[in-house]
Amino acid sequence: MAGYLGTKAVLLSTTAADVVGNAEIGGDLTVGGAFNIGTIKNEAGTNTAMTIDSDGRILTPNQIVFDATLSSSFSGDGSVAGAELVTFGNARTNIGSAYNASNGIFTAPVSGAYYLSFMMTPASGGDSARYFRTELTVNGTSVCSPHVHISDELSDADYMSCGASLVHTLNAGDQVRVQFGSSIATSNFQFFANMCFFSGYLIG
Repeated sequence: MAGYLGTKAVLLSTTAADVVGNAEIGGDLTVGGAFNIGTIKNEAGTNTAMTIDSDGRILTPNQIVFDATLSSSFSGDGSVAGAELVTFGNARTNIGSAYNASNGIFTAPVSGAYYLSFMMTPASGGDSARYFRTELTVNGTSVCSPHVHISDELSDADYMSCGASLVHTLNAGDQVRVQFGSSIATSNFQFFANMCFFSGYLIG
């Protein structure tokens, strides 16, 4: 059966369809068998959305992905009430440039479902029982707030990780960031650069 992809005539059989070179599809395409393709680009043909290599592995080179850690270690500012915002200043991966390492904010470039993950690991040498919390916010509203209990009876700098991973639907322009707080003055906590992170990617 003959058909057209853009201005190129191709044969679409019930078993396989092969297109050699560039092809534009202006509407729906139904293939009853195999459809062999190596690269899919955007409508303008300027950006690669997906490639399939010779082993069948799918690559999405422009998919939104970010991963950031602290650029340096720090201690809390000493407040008890409220929460301290965290700036993960070392963006190790930032495909799509949606994460701002200068203020710690990830801004969703498109609406969709996102995988988000964050972790803070405070070190504390106090022996009084207290809680420590981290919090993921979207446009300033909390969407996830895990808590941990810290009590260092030996006063030898206990460590306790506190974070979460989740799938959350975001609208284009939504701003996501991490903050933390405690039941005691946060100046009792120290955070090391390689023990805290914030990351995420667009699922679709």
